[in-house]
Amino acid sequence: MSFDKREELRTFGRFCLIGLAVSAAAASVFYLLRYRNVGMLPAQVLSYTVATFVSYSFNRRFTFHTGGRYLGGEIGKFFAVAAAALGLGSALVWLLSDGLGLHGTPVKDWGVKLLAMAFSALVNYVGARLWAFKPEARNKEQEARGANAKRIHN
Repeated sequence: MSFDKREELRTFGRFCLIGLAVSAAAASVFYLLRYRNVGMLPAQVLSYTVATFVSYSFNRRFTFHTGGRYLGGEIGKFFAVAAAALGLGSALVWLLSDGLGLHGTPVKDWGVKLLAMAFSALVNYVGARLWAFKPEARNKEQEARGANAKRIHN
């Protein structure tokens, strides 16, 4: 895989734009849950889960251009990356809110949430770009499926 700096910046830009929209959805879910007195960590996990489903759908098509058939390996890798980012982001939420006492007011809650979102976004981009949507891995999986289909039909 050759590295084209401009294309990488465009890819990252698309990822960020989609991420802003996804983050708005996650923040809205987070706010609604907090408004209903759901705890910080459950609100973090639930809002992040909603965001992950939306993020996968949009990023696979518009950022990494892997439209077409959904492949199990790609989905599994994307959600593994998202789970790692969720774990790391949630650890950051715990550290800042419970460990350092930064919770209980809207400003503190939002500050913690925004830091966790930014950190999780960075982890997600690196994981998606280098592993989940890696073109070589997708091509190998498609070739393997094609070989299996030929073997079944012969």
